[in-house]
Amino acid sequence: MSDDLERCARDFGGLVSARPAEVRRAADYDAVARAVRFARERRLEVVARGQAHTTRGQSLSRGGLVIDTAALDRVLDVDAGAGAARVQAGARWRELLAATLAAGLAPPVLTDYLDLSIAGTLSVGGVGGTSFRHGLQLDNVRALSVVTAVGELVRCSPEREPALFDACRGGLGQFGVIVEAELALVPAAPRVRVFELDYPSLPAFLRAQHELAEDGRFDYLVGNFRRDAASWRFSLECVRFGGDESDARLLGGLDFTGEPARRELGYSDYANRLAAMVSAMQRAGTWHALHPWIDLFLPASRAEPVIAAALDDVTTDELGDGYVMTYPLLARNCRSPFPGLPDDARLFLFDVLPSIPEARARLLPTFLDKCERLLIAARAIGGTVYPIGFPIGSQHMQPADWQRQLGARAAALERCKREFDPDRIFNPTLGMFE
Repeated sequence: MSDDLERCARDFGGLVSARPAEVRRAADYDAVARAVRFARERRLEVVARGQAHTTRGQSLSRGGLVIDTAALDRVLDVDAGAGAARVQAGARWRELLAATLAAGLAPPVLTDYLDLSIAGTLSVGGVGGTSFRHGLQLDNVRALSVVTAVGELVRCSPEREPALFDACRGGLGQFGVIVEAELALVPAAPRVRVFELDYPSLPAFLRAQHELAEDGRFDYLVGNFRRDAASWRFSLECVRFGGDESDARLLGGLDFTGEPARRELGYSDYANRLAAMVSAMQRAGTWHALHPWIDLFLPASRAEPVIAAALDDVTTDELGDGYVMTYPLLARNCRSPFPGLPDDARLFLFDVLPSIPEARARLLPTFLDKCERLLIAARAIGGTVYPIGFPIGSQHMQPADWQRQLGARAAALERCKREFDPDRIFNPTLGMFE
């Protein structure tokens, strides 16, 4: 038990430590329900924990009950005819992908790192390089099974308990514990072509991402900011899933510089491309560095000066082995009420993802000051927070900030909170509700 308490006192970010009073490892849905009822009777807060890949303590509880869902890891069904899969909350996307590829299918949106739990990313959003076309991972959920605060197992969908369904997708575990999900699937291409295109300037780089998102010639897009000495290189990763178009036709009319890097590989190899890097970092010990991440949704029409100022502010020492990236998004394809997107037709998810060794923790205060400046600048142009990093868990995210983030949807979510978690036992430390 003490080992569980120590393990569940930290998350991937390494910035926050909060020791729970108790950890329950859930082997089935009844165990989750019993744990929730136990906590409610004793007025303990409840936090669900999958892979704990949070960076600001969202999966931690100080003095409460942590429900570890990692053992709920089964892929229950892959129905090729229906184009859907049923999977338990603690299963990782890597495991789901392996099962769906056997049927020639894949989830429409995958995060770049696949060792995240299904329920974990559905609780925050889930953004990937195909999100410009398919929305967030939570936009591709057909149904959820959720344990509510009274310890009842409820199946919800757009037709059944739609308010709970909308609240739990991206709801940071505030409305119930997700134990099972039914997810849409799409055909998977056997092979992919990957191009890396360099752009001469930040404006050209940002503009190209949405031009390509709109014209549809590529299936996956991510912008990578690569630091070369004192300057930044702007490299757009463009991926075509299958297809018989020539390279010349795919790249025709694009205003990149130099010769594009190109490689071709199997779909599974591409989806799992980070596995070798993560294994090497784990062996070297750098995987367990400090990760003071900040992730922001920005309206594309006003994003350039905010991104430029952030690039000027971040130093190589602060970034460490981390990276900076953008995902282009089209608002029309992001349909869920959470996580609260800016009011613009075209959006970016802008990620600054440092990896700082604990021996250099002295860099943290200065970097967090820079995060605060970036947050203020983002909010000034109508940007919102993707709640996996700063300022979640800090004094900068109070109920009024959540109200601003959620806008007109906040009232409906407050009603849902009163109905499904009247005693407010689910993760109250995040400050979403008064």
